[in-house]
Amino acid sequence: MEYRLREREECDKTWPLGEGREAKGYSCRAFQERYPKEAGGYTVIGAVGEGCGEEAGEWHLGEETEKYYELPAGHFLYKTAGYIEVGENVYLAVRKSRLAERILELLLLIAVIAGIAAGVYYLFQEKEGPDIDPGAGKYTADVELPENVDPDRITLPGYEQITIAAGTDTAYVALWNPDQNPCYFQFEIVLDETEETIYESRLIPPGNAVTEVQFDRTFGAGTYPVTIRISTYNLEDYEQEMNGGEVKAELVAVAQE
Repeated sequence: MEYRLREREECDKTWPLGEGREAKGYSCRAFQERYPKEAGGYTVIGAVGEGCGEEAGEWHLGEETEKYYELPAGHFLYKTAGYIEVGENVYLAVRKSRLAERILELLLLIAVIAGIAAGVYYLFQEKEGPDIDPGAGKYTADVELPENVDPDRITLPGYEQITIAAGTDTAYVALWNPDQNPCYFQFEIVLDETEETIYESRLIPPGNAVTEVQFDRTFGAGTYPVTIRISTYNLEDYEQEMNGGEVKAELVAVAQE
């Protein structure tokens, strides 16, 4: 049987076949409208285009003789994009690459996996809990606080002087969070002259203190005005900052005899 291109007015697609040749045919949508799935009434004898199987025969495109190929059962990188009619209800499938689609699917999959991984990481981070200072421990201060303190009020300790041995970097002072406070404390000590942060704690729970403070540098004998900044964070949501405050003090480096 001779197979020859048949061009009908209802053809909605023009398929390039290489080297300037082209043939009119049907998109998959138009083909399904022409042949509803339950109706049948057509034959696909082979395929042209990309990703075809072995050579199966010839068909005529105008005065030119073209080859057609066995239609693969399926392929990850190729798809049937439409049909060319070469006889009465006889068709060749037009095969096209779907590499771009597969790359897009892969990118979407990577994006979904990345989103899931980010969510798992976020949940994992949430489960870790607050970043408690490893140097914090239970502490009882020598000062007495009022008994009837508003439970929503934050009590800040006072500091006048921090003493350190000259030429060293460690001071023994209690950076204390009074036990009735409804929040975590975080201390930052800043040199007033240079605005240099010389110490920063992690979170300190109520009733705890850091009593060994290691600065980022040593100090020669002398007096250094400092600001002790106290940031506060909610006990239930430790990322939610509350009201804090600042305390002016002196860092005194005492020369050793």
